[in-house]
Amino acid sequence: CIFSMPRGLIIIFSLFHFITPNCLGQYPAIDSLIYQFEHSHSDSSKVIALNALSWEYKNNGDFLNSLKYANLSRDISEKNLKLNSEQTSTVFFKKESGKAYSTIGVCKMAQGYYPEALNNYLIALKLREAINDKKGIANTYNNIGINYRYQQSYTESLRNYFLTLNLRRELNDFSGVGSVLSNIGAVIVDKADSSKSKLNKLFADSLYKIALTYYESAFKVQDSIQDLRGLGNTLNNIGVAYANLGENSKALENYLSALKIREQQ
Repeated sequence: CIFSMPRGLIIIFSLFHFITPNCLGQYPAIDSLIYQFEHSHSDSSKVIALNALSWEYKNNGDFLNSLKYANLSRDISEKNLKLNSEQTSTVFFKKESGKAYSTIGVCKMAQGYYPEALNNYLIALKLREAINDKKGIANTYNNIGINYRYQQSYTESLRNYFLTLNLRRELNDFSGVGSVLSNIGAVIVDKADSSKSKLNKLFADSLYKIALTYYESAFKVQDSIQDLRGLGNTLNNIGVAYANLGENSKALENYLSALKIREQQ
């Protein structure tokens, strides 16, 4: 899952000229996708390239360009959905439109526009449910969970994470299962932190211990598939939970284990 984060935490000049010359060559994947888009002869090829291009820009932190290409992909997909009722085409363009709306949501969330992000996620969810895209549905619930976590709406965040967990288990998506288990632990830690600040230490400590059970479950899944990135994040999160419980030796042990794994990547 693209949005599994460690705790504590994030003009178009013409149709075929989308980046300024000084950007050329900096990102080979982006250059390749721009070429693919410019030389596409069908709308289906265009939206595939545009969605991939939007995601690459998102990964590079260029949300302006990411949004530009995602919006263009969305518009082309929706145009085809209005014009074409053939089932195979409808499924394809709903899937691609769902990807575009999801990327728009991710960018809006990263920019702090949480209501806009949620609106785009809900549209993506509706499109994905219409074609029974279970992997896409699970990813959307996960993103909605992240969006609520950033707003400190912990109950709604957990509700969406558990929906994600159930679907990913059904799909045998072990990497996704490990990621969302760690996310659940992180939300519980956030809730504990907010409780501790209100001098409710006993309640906070009980939450840290619950979070540890989810982190440990995440660790087992990630270890079974040797998900090194996930393991590094989860071990670091375990260290944070132990530190909050005042168990500093266990915290240090997990921090060092996380560091060792991250050095292998």
